[in-house]
Amino acid sequence: MALYKTDMYIAEYAYPLDSMMEDELIYLYQPLIGIEGYTLYNLLYTEAKRMDRFHVLCPVDRLLIYSGLSLTRLQEVLETLEAIGLLKTYRNSEDGKTKYLFRVQMPLSINHFFANQILTTLLIHTIGRDDVMRVRDYFRIAGEKMTGYEDITARFQDVFDIRLNDKPPLKTKFNYAHKKEANIIYDYDLSLFYETLRDYQLPAYIIDNEKDFIVQLAVVYNVDAIALASLTRESVIDNRFDRELFKKKCQEFYNLNSTSQLSEVYHIQPEAYRSQHTANDPISQHLNYLETISPYQLLKEKQGGKEPVMHDLAIAETLMTQLDLTPGVVNVLLEYVLGNNNQTLNRSYCETIGASWSRKHLHTAKEAYEAVMGYERTRNGEKPKQSPAQNVQERVNDDDFMKLIEELKGETS
Repeated sequence: MALYKTDMYIAEYAYPLDSMMEDELIYLYQPLIGIEGYTLYNLLYTEAKRMDRFHVLCPVDRLLIYSGLSLTRLQEVLETLEAIGLLKTYRNSEDGKTKYLFRVQMPLSINHFFANQILTTLLIHTIGRDDVMRVRDYFRIAGEKMTGYEDITARFQDVFDIRLNDKPPLKTKFNYAHKKEANIIYDYDLSLFYETLRDYQLPAYIIDNEKDFIVQLAVVYNVDAIALASLTRESVIDNRFDRELFKKKCQEFYNLNSTSQLSEVYHIQPEAYRSQHTANDPISQHLNYLETISPYQLLKEKQGGKEPVMHDLAIAETLMTQLDLTPGVVNVLLEYVLGNNNQTLNRSYCETIGASWSRKHLHTAKEAYEAVMGYERTRNGEKPKQSPAQNVQERVNDDDFMKLIEELKGETS
């Protein structure tokens, strides 16, 4: 919005503040919105209380005088209050005159604030974890131990006798304001997230009550929808969603993406680890292709020329940085997993295979494909080759080997 000094405004409040809410604004919100935000919030709330009795439009210039803010800064602080859920702003431009309604919202309750992963994480990073725990203790109530006590609270029907034909039947009507807590509005498209979860065959009921928690952490740690589905699946243990495990995985995802900046996925196979091809058959051509492009290029091709998603790139980066796999070996692994997992890269599946190949010290695309053939033969119930010293070219030209490569190329291209 573009504010002018001559614009008019009126202020309202959604619900009266009590002393607990005032303390919450100081300890929980002020570190996030700053002293200017806290001051402007209290100014608007005070205006709203007065205007509740004296309903009159005032010029925006009045806010500048009382807040000491410039017009530009006033607009910025208003938007800060809006974004954190403490203010609703409405505009009316009828008759060529611009009027604003500033409706002050009550802060979140203590429980709801600390259940919100966005606000809690930001507060920890602002004042430190120790101070957050100290603030949390400020709001704890030292209640009486209930041992030996009996609940003797009177019930409604014990006190009141409802006789509708009597006038009056002790009937009182109060016009209470509706309690409306502050709320943060954030956009996150979950359609691809749920579509990916269906591919994982993860029952929706497991995470139905965790949606807000999952989205809040996705916003905090900048997790894309596909990666979010993968991290969610990996955080379900025995059909139960583990919040702490999910939060840890989101932090790991963020740390990987923010520190490494995905530098390794753009590298191609070093000359020292390229397969020695003496023939020009289709297998040799394909292995040579996998050793002359980077994992980034391979994933981009599998996406039809579109930019690969961060989830897939992060998996490839992990395979190269943490398991020390060469680009050619990673390309074989990516092609194999995509071809056998419905065009989806599952992090744990990729890392399990990658760890095995790392222990075997595989360096070339040819060695990786021979390992793939071993998996396929074992899965099909066949006995593995007896001697690794058999003629390598004979194994590379195996009909089943060629068939496997063609299947993977066809399914992922």
